[in-house]
Amino acid sequence: MADTSQLQSTVRGIVATTPDPDDDIMMMQVGLSRSLVVDLGPQTRLNGAPLTARTRMSIREAARVQITGLLDRKLGELVRTFSIDVIR
Repeated sequence: MADTSQLQSTVRGIVATTPDPDDDIMMMQVGLSRSLVVDLGPQTRLNGAPLTARTRMSIREAARVQITGLLDRKLGELVRTFSIDVIR
């Protein structure tokens, strides 16, 4: 049975809370009153950061980002994140 609440999506927004070094999540603000939980994993690719700093710890609060991943609309969560593009 397929989970119809999940679909691949690309979302733009602002980093509300940066990834914790010991955790695999961050928060992203996508509107005035909407935020998403973003689950990070070893497969998550980070683009747009300096080559020497392509780690999730190089993502800063208030950074504009575009994230592609598997969005669960019921949970309001990107349950699998494929890529994070930091927009300059």
